Amino acid sequence: MNGTAPLTDNSSTTTSSISNTTGNVTSDTVQVIIDVTKNGNITNLDAQNWILGNMTWEEYLLIRFNQTSTTNLTQCDITTPFVVNGTTTCQQCPVTKPLFVLKNNSCVPCQTG
Repeated sequence: MNGTAPLTDNSSTTTSSISNTTGNVTSDTVQVIIDVTKNGNITNLDAQNWILGNMTWEEYLLIRFNQTSTTNLTQCDITTPFVVNGTTTCQQCPVTKPLFVLKNNSCVPCQTG
């Protein structure tokens, strides 16, 4: 992705223009309004116990871009690295379901074998 990001601060919003040459976005320029008052957490990929699930790395990056371009995000700490679907707080997967799936933000048990 080739990007130019002229940012304009309008009190509680920021406008960003991003030129795109790859991916599924069909327009030449994407206009994004960032609400800098909207905060959230994002999964910490430094954790060792995650998998993509049934999607490509490029699909995950597009999802993450969409999240970071609309919300002021804080990366979870490594001790509680995941934002599980349906929650907004950082947490660790339980011992019985130690594997985190990025596709659906859920903790699952390891497969046997």
